Amino acid sequence: MSSQLDYKFSLNVIIAILMILMLIEYLLVLVIQARISGKAGTRPKEDQIRGRPLPNPTENDKQADDRWRRIVLNHKETIPFVFLLFLISVFVAHSSGNGDARLALLILIILYVFFRYLYTICYAFAIQPFRSMFWFCSILCALGGGLVGVVAAFYNVQNSNPLTP
Repeated sequence: MSSQLDYKFSLNVIIAILMILMLIEYLLVLVIQARISGKAGTRPKEDQIRGRPLPNPTENDKQADDRWRRIVLNHKETIPFVFLLFLISVFVAHSSGNGDARLALLILIILYVFFRYLYTICYAFAIQPFRSMFWFCSILCALGGGLVGVVAAFYNVQNSNPLTP
């Protein structure tokens, strides 16, 4: 019983830390995008600082603004859904008592966060084909996490364990 509680605590701590790391990365992306949009002249007029001249954006400024807007959009489209998927899978894996499923989820969640950081860096600096490879790896980790949850659910049904936390 004690090892199960230790595991649950450690898994919860790891998930919380990884979610905080993803939030920090997302907030950093937002700050960078806001700064770049100011330089590109795409911020609303009310955001202009009084006394400062309006920016005279170059083509590079406009391209950087477009790139960072797409990075933010990708984060908003992907990360909340994937973490919901991971949280459901963690609950099911924990309830099933399947230690292999829980270990697999731990590894997949850590890899997901790692690949998302690398993806963002590659996207920001236009590094291809690594950007696509890291995105694909992060999506594979998310799909793997969902599959682990499904396998753990069937393991739970096969062993007739009720879904209890």
